[in-house]
Amino acid sequence: MKANTKTTTMISLALLGGFANAATIIDDFNDGNDNGWTRYDPIGAAIGSPFASFSFPNGNSYRMQAPESPNPAVIGPARAGAYRADISQTNFVNTIDVINWESGIEQSFGLVARAGNFGPGMTTGYVFMMCDLCDFIAISRADNEQFFGPESDPDGDGSSFASVNIDPANAYRLVFTGIGSSLTGEIYDLSDLTTPLATVTATDTTYTSGNPGLLTAAFTTPGATNTDTTFDNFSAIPEPTSALLIGMSALLLTRRQRRNA
Repeated sequence: MKANTKTTTMISLALLGGFANAATIIDDFNDGNDNGWTRYDPIGAAIGSPFASFSFPNGNSYRMQAPESPNPAVIGPARAGAYRADISQTNFVNTIDVINWESGIEQSFGLVARAGNFGPGMTTGYVFMMCDLCDFIAISRADNEQFFGPESDPDGDGSSFASVNIDPANAYRLVFTGIGSSLTGEIYDLSDLTTPLATVTATDTTYTSGNPGLLTAAFTTPGATNTDTTFDNFSAIPEPTSALLIGMSALLLTRRQRRNA
């Protein structure tokens, strides 16, 4: 894993709170724990013992790991996550910084929204994920832990994709927005938060509300693999107003993280 350091910008948290309502969740993990989160370990639930692991590098970020699945065909690939059961969203703006991951393996990682029915073979909702090995970002719909293309996906390839050159030496911010059936995902390089590197859009009416969260997951092909991702600076905003959407540009410009390889 790559080393990183963090500078917390308090102005950004004030900006975020100013544009959101009282139910806004902000977590920079500087307390070195995941209090308030519900850990998501579906393989562990399936086999009856803990499988995924959760840790806090340097006491200020959130790392999720899962080894290779013992039986991908039956219980699915390696995966781990966490969600906020204390907040339910219809419209939303969710953000996360992805600051470290194990490169060179078939995995993707990012944000979950309007999720529910959590459990092995049961989880539903939407995911906005990035993959450095594949150089793409994608929005997918999760039906019973299976990924499907949103309703706007004309070719039925399983997601709405956008190509982007992802450098494992860098860190990135993901912004996932849902207003009604319209879903938008943006990826920013943390060294330049003024313009997204890529944007993907989708339309889907299947899930109208649910919980926000984080997910890291291995692919099932070409073979079984592990998954390993470190997150930071999570925010989840329910029922964003037009003022919030305008203010997101200011938020992106002021919440910064300095990362050194």
